[in-house]
Amino acid sequence: MVGIIDELTELPEGWIYIKLGDVCEIRHGYAFKSEDFGETGPIVLTPGNFTEQGQLDFLNKRVVRLSGSYDKQWILNNGDLLVVMTDLSQKKLILGVAAILRSEEVVLHNQRIGLVVPFLNEICREYLRYGILNPDFKKHVDTTATGTLVTHTSPTKLLNGSIALPPLNEQKRIVTKIEELNDRTQKAKEALDSIPQLCDRFRQSVLAAAFRGDLTADWREQNPDVEPASVLLERIKEEILQRKKRNVDELPDLFSLPNNWIWSSLSNICQVITDGDHQVIPKVPEGIPLLDITNIRTGNLDFSNTRRVSEDYYKAIPEYKKPQRGNILYSVVGSYGIPALIDTDIEFYFQRNMALLKPCSLINPIYLLYALRSNFVFEQATELSTGTSQPLVSLTALSRIKVPVATHSEQKEIVLRIENLFQAIENVEQEYQKAKANLEQIDQSILAKAFRGELVPQDPDDEPASVLLARIRAEREKLNNSKPKSDRTSKRKRKTVEGQGTIPGL
Repeated sequence: MVGIIDELTELPEGWIYIKLGDVCEIRHGYAFKSEDFGETGPIVLTPGNFTEQGQLDFLNKRVVRLSGSYDKQWILNNGDLLVVMTDLSQKKLILGVAAILRSEEVVLHNQRIGLVVPFLNEICREYLRYGILNPDFKKHVDTTATGTLVTHTSPTKLLNGSIALPPLNEQKRIVTKIEELNDRTQKAKEALDSIPQLCDRFRQSVLAAAFRGDLTADWREQNPDVEPASVLLERIKEEILQRKKRNVDELPDLFSLPNNWIWSSLSNICQVITDGDHQVIPKVPEGIPLLDITNIRTGNLDFSNTRRVSEDYYKAIPEYKKPQRGNILYSVVGSYGIPALIDTDIEFYFQRNMALLKPCSLINPIYLLYALRSNFVFEQATELSTGTSQPLVSLTALSRIKVPVATHSEQKEIVLRIENLFQAIENVEQEYQKAKANLEQIDQSILAKAFRGELVPQDPDDEPASVLLARIRAEREKLNNSKPKSDRTSKRKRKTVEGQGTIPGL
């Protein structure tokens, strides 16, 4: 393998290709028992503590602690180089990822975490870490891995991977340069990471301006003779005389509106406000889709992974409770406050953790959808909700929620302007995703350039890597000829082999 890579890529003078096993060994950890895990005690290092970028995270990721006794030989030291040898994800995101330990707490060496031990202390551990993180080495890890649902590598496979080895002094210069460039990209990532939140805040600012009337103030000046919303509301009342009117206590108006607008509760502008069946709904393998909150979590209908009800059950549902195009679903239990427009003619039903709103024909359904997405509606829903662990917005409470009602023609204009601004926000988000992907590629490109010898200039006075490698081999031979393995090494290997059957704490 080394020879093949050597033929494909020419290295700078003083560099050589080596197998990782030429300069270090990789030791297994100990199989700690899960029954000894607890709330306190030293940290048991697991693959879950590693990030894809090659860092150890004990703050944002789950930490396993050992409350039982342990042998001090399994205590890791700050500066130790560690590599993941088991990945629970099928994508192999952290398999073969290397990180250097830096922690103020005691951290124990768990099984399936490899401890990379250089044969000479002068070997630059940081350089080896970047060599293992290099895309070419990662490709070697992934292609030699075993397993499907859980993927594994081994010290033998890792040590058989190839890296480019420069002179020792250049290794240190490369590490310094990589860290300098990574600091820059990290700052850029942090700046980029604020964009989604800014976009969400801007969306809410657009909705606030729209439903205060600010967004269409110029339109009203150009169209002074439109029918006032109060007249519109009277026409709506005539439209819904046939249905049983829901008596609700009126909430106070939230803020001032333009002169020809009016506040209205949802009960006064919707023909129907209902929810799903309160009885246990019989499920069948094939039939009519039955939507849950998970199917509207993004604010749009999602018919993937839906349960089903029989056609006979669906036909028996009263017509007023069947969803139709132009209606709105609104989550009312648990993750309440998510509205989704029904923009399809597909027949379906829904669970009782959602409400169905059927706006009157004089209310633009998309206008109402945007009103329901606003903070001022969500705040009303929160105020009216009951329960803590599983909040509920009852149908009576939902009916009391108030929204601004503009004239029918202005509703259309408001929708148009909101969607134009939202499209601009979406364009920004798309550019954000591109920039984020480019930054991730930059980190990989930095490593690729580093291991081609293109990141820092070479110094002809540096000791060639071949001399370093010869010194390592001489030292290894000297150690091998001096004495047999120590009791500690034998004990360490024996404990590891005995405990390979399970993978606690991953």
